[in-house]
Amino acid sequence: MANRFVDTELWDRPWFMDLTPKLKCLVQYFWAKCDNSGVLRPSWKLISVQIGEEVSEEDLISIDGGKQFEKIDGGKIWSLDFIKFQQKGKLSPSKKPHKQIINLLQEHGIIERFCKLFPSISESLEISLTKVNDNLIEGYTKVNDNLSEISEKVQVKVKVKDKVRGGLGEIFTVEEFREFSRKQTAWRTDLQMEILRRYKRKLTDDEFVAMVDDFLGSVRAGDQPGWPDEREAKKHCFNSLMKRLGNSDSGGSVVQMHSSVPKHTNWRQKLKA
Repeated sequence: MANRFVDTELWDRPWFMDLTPKLKCLVQYFWAKCDNSGVLRPSWKLISVQIGEEVSEEDLISIDGGKQFEKIDGGKIWSLDFIKFQQKGKLSPSKKPHKQIINLLQEHGIIERFCKLFPSISESLEISLTKVNDNLIEGYTKVNDNLSEISEKVQVKVKVKDKVRGGLGEIFTVEEFREFSRKQTAWRTDLQMEILRRYKRKLTDDEFVAMVDDFLGSVRAGDQPGWPDEREAKKHCFNSLMKRLGNSDSGGSVVQMHSSVPKHTNWRQKLKA
């Protein structure tokens, strides 16, 4: 049960003396039932039953020309002078009882209004709020800077990724693959070894180049400008060559090669060259 100070001079105040007994009881009821920030969400039906007379929101807000009570968000009503009277001094965020009141003011969304109405008792509170706001602004700025930096890195990665995958119109063209296939790369060596393993056929460099050129010719004939990336080109070429060699084992022709291409050469020396 909360303990509250009672204003012994209340009954001598002009605004209170002008009230009817019903409204005097309503004021006392409100101050007994509100939270430590002076805020109450009233149930008028219940209050009317407990007081013994019907009362309304308008009855309370109109007291003293609206100088004592104010309606705030959420159907709640705030007693403006409640904290000033109950605390008898400045609010300090370092004091535990005051911290609870400050939290209530923030929860009800009236802390800025309170600081404007009572600057003398909220001076330290304003300083604390300023520090909090400064920290929030500083924190927001750091977060925003970090997000901007991350965003720039992501954009760069996306651009690189799009370039590789053809997202920006960049492709691995037939001509690029043709030049690539003529270089003595690990991929080319592995492919020749795979052909040897599968089909027991030792391809010379010239035979290999001729087969790749024939493959690229079929690609051009199909009006295909290239592939999204190098990996797709290698995969397509591998599957095509394996299929052609498989057909040749069944009596088909692997590739129309020039008669000048030697059929028996030391392919291992050629690969190492």
